[in-house]
Amino acid sequence: MFIWQQDFSMIKIVSYYLFLCSTLCFSQVVGTPYIIQVENNTSFVLDNISKSPTVAYSVRKLSKTYHGFCLRVRRGSDNALLDIGFDANGDLDTTSMISFVGNSNGFVAVWYDQSGNQNNLKQVTQIYQPKIINSGVLITSNGKPFVGFYGTPSSTNYNHMDVSGGQVATNAQLFIVNKFGSAAGSDGFLLGHTSYFNYHSMPSTNLFHSQYANSSVYSGTLFINGVSFSPSLAPFHSDLKVISLQPLNPNSGTEWNVIGRDRGSHLTNNGGGYSEIYSFASAITTTERQFIENNIIYYYSL
Repeated sequence: MFIWQQDFSMIKIVSYYLFLCSTLCFSQVVGTPYIIQVENNTSFVLDNISKSPTVAYSVRKLSKTYHGFCLRVRRGSDNALLDIGFDANGDLDTTSMISFVGNSNGFVAVWYDQSGNQNNLKQVTQIYQPKIINSGVLITSNGKPFVGFYGTPSSTNYNHMDVSGGQVATNAQLFIVNKFGSAAGSDGFLLGHTSYFNYHSMPSTNLFHSQYANSSVYSGTLFINGVSFSPSLAPFHSDLKVISLQPLNPNSGTEWNVIGRDRGSHLTNNGGGYSEIYSFASAITTTERQFIENNIIYYYSL
């Protein structure tokens, strides 16, 4: 064999090895393989916090160490599924998502957990899946993508998503970017559970119910858009807000395992829903809490 042939063969071997390595080392096997983008020096909100969250869901990338998808979307026209990642800025890749859905409706089948704990929010039953695209138009709140729930109270027609890893019991600090439906008769809890009603609200008036909400939640430390509130005075909000809650007794009476419903009667409806949810198993510092709140307020124009 000539020397140039040997060199060419070696180049092919090296090229194949590099391709194989890049595929094995830099793919995320969640749903379908997803080749990550090259990491840059961008710092996302959770990169600046000393503790790791228990769960983390968002319509944007929350940490540069997370290399998976954002959402798995179902196309209403033929029920095809596609995992959607992030664009170069760390925002939900709405271009790819809208291209996939077309003029149909887009439903959220999986909302991936960016904490690394694999506690994804899932819904396999199609009629229960919340919506993110309506007839080809992205559903937004304050100009950002929004996971919307359109349940009918006291019926079997409701949207919800369940925590795939079971209940989230460790909640010493919660951040939730959400709103409840704006039309009359809106319902919903901040977070739900199939057995408990720790976050029981008083729909259309108060965020928490004085009698039924767990005392750890009702007597906790609460901030709404960075402003301190007594939980007893916190309003049931129909516009997007960031709710920062530190329960009085960390990880006690704070369990939740579903969003969009609580048991079967209190259902988020009329287009209420979520943009972001994360929880920490132990308290973070005041400076870190304020940093997260300010970051959210800026990103979502609150």
